[in-house]
Amino acid sequence: MSSPTSTAPVPVIPPDVLAFAEEQGVAAYIPQLIDWVRELLPAATRLILLLEDDPEIPDDWHILFEVDAPVDVSGYVAAHQRWNEGLSRLCPAPLTCTFRLHINPVG
Repeated sequence: MSSPTSTAPVPVIPPDVLAFAEEQGVAAYIPQLIDWVRELLPAATRLILLLEDDPEIPDDWHILFEVDAPVDVSGYVAAHQRWNEGLSRLCPAPLTCTFRLHINPVG
């Protein structure tokens, strides 16, 4: 049995995200993580990748997977928990801090 297909289009990786990913040595993990997010949130309607800086820590940048998905509070928490599990499985521990997930709950 195959997993449900996400309704969100496969995102185009913006040039600045790709350049940062290559600089950080994580570019090879992005396609797997895109697939993981699409599997994790199959009802997502939007998935984009962008760079995000930490406003409290100078020069601390991350690749953000921003997703619009119809989730309630328990679904949001479960999705983040599964994201962390998948991230740990797909990406070596020292590099996982490069990636972040943000879910915008939509109705």
